[in-house]
Amino acid sequence: MQTRKVITLLTMVTALALGLAGCGSDDSGGGTQTPPPDTSGSIAVNETIAISDLQAHIANMDTETLRTSALEWKSAIDGKVAEFTELTQQVAAKTAQALLDEDVKKEVEAINAKMGPLKDSIIALTERFNIIHEKIVAQGGDVSDLEIKKII
Repeated sequence: MQTRKVITLLTMVTALALGLAGCGSDDSGGGTQTPPPDTSGSIAVNETIAISDLQAHIANMDTETLRTSALEWKSAIDGKVAEFTELTQQVAAKTAQALLDEDVKKEVEAINAKMGPLKDSIIALTERFNIIHEKIVAQGGDVSDLEIKKII
């Protein structure tokens, strides 16, 4: 019976992780918006910047400035993906224990609570990063070092 509970819990955790790591958002920057940034230099990493503001900001950027921005965005995304991966591994490691220990079960729930907003942040950053990436490609710039990590 215990084995069945462990398998069921592992299946649920896997489904949760896959659900959280699912497809990107169709949100084009709705919700709380920040004012458009100064367009004189690279664009700061900001997951809440409106897509239209980001597009306007990068419209006249040269390839090197775009690459500098893209590398900053890539670094932010990679950091959040690493954090998400670590949380996923923590959940997996604690899942079997959670069946027997109420405190561990609470730890797993707390970790899962962190994963949703983190996934949303990764999606928002990636959506905005892709706009910069596409602009670099359109200008014929090198994007070989601009691959971002996936959360699964």
